Amino acid sequence: RLSLLLVLQILSFFPQVLSFSAKRTPQPPILACQSTGEVQAAISLFIRPNDVVLELGAQLSGTSAHLCRTVGADGKAILVDVQRKEATTGRSTQRTTRPFLGDSNGSTGIETESSEEREMFVDRVDYQELDQFDQWRNLYAGGNHYDVIILDIGSMIGNDLYLTTLSIATEFLANQDVAPRAIIVKSKELYSLARRIIHSQRLMDGTIKLPADLCRSTEPTIVPCVGVNDYRKTIPFVVSRGDDVLEVGCHFGTTTALLYEAVNDNAVASDKSSGFCAGVDI
Repeated sequence: RLSLLLVLQILSFFPQVLSFSAKRTPQPPILACQSTGEVQAAISLFIRPNDVVLELGAQLSGTSAHLCRTVGADGKAILVDVQRKEATTGRSTQRTTRPFLGDSNGSTGIETESSEEREMFVDRVDYQELDQFDQWRNLYAGGNHYDVIILDIGSMIGNDLYLTTLSIATEFLANQDVAPRAIIVKSKELYSLARRIIHSQRLMDGTIKLPADLCRSTEPTIVPCVGVNDYRKTIPFVVSRGDDVLEVGCHFGTTTALLYEAVNDNAVASDKSSGFCAGVDI
């Protein structure tokens, strides 16, 4: 069996999705959603009446409307997007702004499904357009606080750059004096990444088991570790005899030697079942 395992020592682990709690935690959950429906379900779960909520990448559509309904008349929805001169992936330059901003033509808003009444959210909306995407950092300047943050970065830049989204979420957390209750992210790529992450402690205590048919893949399983000891303890779980292993960041090569022993398991050099291990560093 040939498997290419990229072994990484990760000193910090992505915040995990936790059970809903009435109390705020130092590390709030980052919820990766792969669809608009999942985002709206997360809004119903984590957002409460009277909350102050930031939606970065607001499309002034169903998600924005659901957010405005959920925070209620005494809440605040800060809806932020970039100025659009031309359409980006999945988006038009046209926005349905009337329910959120009103107009001078006496618009009556969004027609509800249950009646002919129309909804207006002007009383709870603060809508902002950024000249450039990089100006999003202004949203946490001056001590701005949010109960929940919603990120749809793909709708702003036209690509699902999940590591950029994760970096933005982390930066928001670092600059909030009071941690938000949750960060809701719309990203299929981040959703896929979250499903492939297995914490080393859960692997070693038997809570989670690796798939029996673990093999080479463009979407490999990722095992984050805390500290070099945990990093080395994962070797028997992820490395087998005959594997080809590349260790990026091998330092002095101590762990590389352990990996070499694991893939060879006392095999002689002429044994075709012997594995290969290389350590790389700067």
